Amino acid sequence: MFMDRCQVCGWMASGTCSPTIDDLRRSTATRLIIRWKHPKMTSDALKVLRGLSRAAKAIPLVELSKMMVSGQSFELGVVIEYKLAGTVRELLDAGYMVIQEPRP
Repeated sequence: MFMDRCQVCGWMASGTCSPTIDDLRRSTATRLIIRWKHPKMTSDALKVLRGLSRAAKAIPLVELSKMMVSGQSFELGVVIEYKLAGTVRELLDAGYMVIQEPRP
């Protein structure tokens, strides 16, 4: 807890602060890129992708389906560490190939 007072006007502020821990590692983030690995797109797979990505949701279903079936990569973006395992599992279960690139 701290308290500070201005010597000129008497204004006071108080609050709390946490000491910094030098050894504490920063949370990592990973960039995810996906590809569809089957000849036909499923509606469940499209639903999963659109549920995870605003960019995918903005693309019309027919266009998104054609893009995925053509083998084109889709960048899902950066996913923070605590959500990574669940997101990857959901994509793999839906039939996507997932490429993970650690972010520096």
